[in-house]
Amino acid sequence: MLVLSVTGGRPGATYECVLLGADESRTSGGSWTLADPGYGRTPSGAWLVPVDRTGVVGVELVTPEGKVWASAPL
Repeated sequence: MLVLSVTGGRPGATYECVLLGADESRTSGGSWTLADPGYGRTPSGAWLVPVDRTGVVGVELVTPEGKVWASAPL
């Protein structure tokens, strides 16, 4: 299981979770849109991505325009 946490996004921002394979494959782990929490608070969210860690070496959060917003090795 992979836990993703966004703590500083903008309201309405959508990100796709892309799992990076050791074989250079790219697999979607789902996509999410940050809600506006209101009252001047920063949008945030946390998601669980079911994943078999075998062969997964990293993760990217990608915008609808294809820009990598965040990435991390696993």
